Amino acid sequence: MSSYPKFSESELTELGLKSPEYCFTREAQKLNTVITPKDNLFKALHHEPIAYIPSMSDRQSFAPRCIRDFVICNCVTDGEAPTTLDMYGGKGWFGTEWVYVPQVGGATTLPGKPQLEDTSQLKDLEFPDLDAIDWAESARKNKDWFDRDRALMMHFICGYWERLMAFLETTEAAIALLDEDCKADINEFFIKLTDFYIKLIDKCVEYYQPDGILIHDDWGHQRGYFFSPAILDEVFVPHIRRLSDYVHSKGMFFELHSCGLNEQNVPSMIKAGIDLWIPQPMNDQKKLVKEYGDQIMIGVDWPVYSKDDPDEVVEKLAKDFFEEMKDCRFYYNDRRQPDMRFAKYLYRLGREYY
Repeated sequence: MSSYPKFSESELTELGLKSPEYCFTREAQKLNTVITPKDNLFKALHHEPIAYIPSMSDRQSFAPRCIRDFVICNCVTDGEAPTTLDMYGGKGWFGTEWVYVPQVGGATTLPGKPQLEDTSQLKDLEFPDLDAIDWAESARKNKDWFDRDRALMMHFICGYWERLMAFLETTEAAIALLDEDCKADINEFFIKLTDFYIKLIDKCVEYYQPDGILIHDDWGHQRGYFFSPAILDEVFVPHIRRLSDYVHSKGMFFELHSCGLNEQNVPSMIKAGIDLWIPQPMNDQKKLVKEYGDQIMIGVDWPVYSKDDPDEVVEKLAKDFFEEMKDCRFYYNDRRQPDMRFAKYLYRLGREYY
């Protein structure tokens, strides 16, 4: 049994806007929750009794501009002045040249002009000098922006597969995964890349005190996968597992951002020590929660409604959603809700039930 007090209407009081969960997300209202969103999320992660269903915006994403790749790719999420169009694109970490694509609000490598000719050149890549970054100044500029009631989550864009694609282009990178000679080159580079990420984590822990690390690594596309689960387990999982073990040793959670149809890859995510993943809608999110929710927290999209829908419609959506999912371990995607009605109904239902 939980030790939470009975639900009070005062908990639905709006306390003001919280900063966006991510760079392309609108701000949302904070509620007067019985325990902080951060504490509630960690209880869910540790299989302890929760007070209400966690949501994506219970984490505060942090992608500081002192990391060059965030600026180039228009992924900055911090407390400093907004970035501008003239800052996007250019040469980033590892000497990769990025081109900004306004239609999608992000950046890609130059098509037809791969940075490397083959995997043998991976050993020649120059790693960024993390000691040359003014971490203290970045921390000073952002100290009042952090919302410590939420879990501060550091973003690492370009994980293992995305880095390989950036160097070789997608087709050649995929072919390299099947070539035994290339696998040796890739493994050697991934060992060094993991060492680099561990040093980056140490910098983040020292200067920002995050609660979690989120790594971007898109393993699928709309209709399928870039590689098989066997290749994922052989080539990628051991390195991701070493990284996640280090993250966990620091008392943080490890989250994966991976776009595409990735249902068959969930067992590999579990082997890799991943704590959280929100699938895109081409995945059967609720089925995944019910099948794997005791081993990994899966994100589920909220039922779509508009600002013009009457309260009774939104309330029924919340009740139906809650009744189906109330005994599952998951979190829900509240990034683009048009208002706070669904969130408040769901919060009330959770408080009364849990």
